[in-house]
Amino acid sequence: MAEYYRILSYLYRYDKKTKMDCRGFLKAEQKRNGLKITLQIDDERLMENIRLTLCFYEKKKERWKLHPLARLESAGHHEETVLSYPAETLPDGFDIRRQHGVLLFYQEFFFYGSVWIGDEIPVEELLAAWPPEPDAGEVEEED
Repeated sequence: MAEYYRILSYLYRYDKKTKMDCRGFLKAEQKRNGLKITLQIDDERLMENIRLTLCFYEKKKERWKLHPLARLESAGHHEETVLSYPAETLPDGFDIRRQHGVLLFYQEFFFYGSVWIGDEIPVEELLAAWPPEPDAGEVEEED
């Protein structure tokens, strides 16, 4: 059987860099042949046509690194999205077990996030690393 890793975590809204309440979840499933992400957001503040950038983040050599995977355009305040990425489209050596968490970034004062490794998202450090350097080409546009 192929290696399979799954992470399921709550997604919190951040407002002016302050962690607010839970607004959904993110499930990341990685196999040898790729990555599948299921994302659900239920937030009345999430208006239509807002562009969110989905990024995983990890610490490499004492520096925070953002891995942008998709630009999403919201369709309303309650939304479920499923994204699939073949292994060859992921950054070299990408492993969800080494990622510290995920951000859905709209702007500095409004974003969603989840932490997998550590106690809290290092908001200040990650905002200082924004915009992220591309890993393997352009970030895909998703609907």
